[in-house]
Amino acid sequence: MSDLKQQLYQASLAQITARIQAVEEAMQAVQADAAEETKSSAGDKYETGRAMIHLEMEKLSSQLEEFIKSKKTLEQIDLQKRSDTVQQGAVILTDDSHYFLSVSLGQLRVGDKSFFCISPASPVGQALLGKKKGDVVSFRNQRIVLREVL
Repeated sequence: MSDLKQQLYQASLAQITARIQAVEEAMQAVQADAAEETKSSAGDKYETGRAMIHLEMEKLSSQLEEFIKSKKTLEQIDLQKRSDTVQQGAVILTDDSHYFLSVSLGQLRVGDKSFFCISPASPVGQALLGKKKGDVVSFRNQRIVLREVL
């Protein structure tokens, strides 16, 4: 089953890398727009355009910073580490859902199964932390039975 963990890790890393690349490309496009704005505008319109470009660059920079931070967190996971309890890097199989406790990425598909990539800081991550196979967790009026912890 460590093969499953490896696949989840690789899929997560690929998704974060793609997000980083998309944000970097968007930043380059905004910078190109800024250069065009400088060449063709004057007066108040120019100032408004510059302010909007600046705000967009700040937003993109913040997103990029978050994705880079997530990538570093993901890279710190020891895929060889085995534990009976839920901790960073664990794969948790339940009756209804499957989780990869790593970074918040949403849903990933590996093989024929869907996994939710969640952060230990997320509400469901907090509920699962420290639990082991067979434990029952109540989360948002839902009963989660841990079938496997890998």
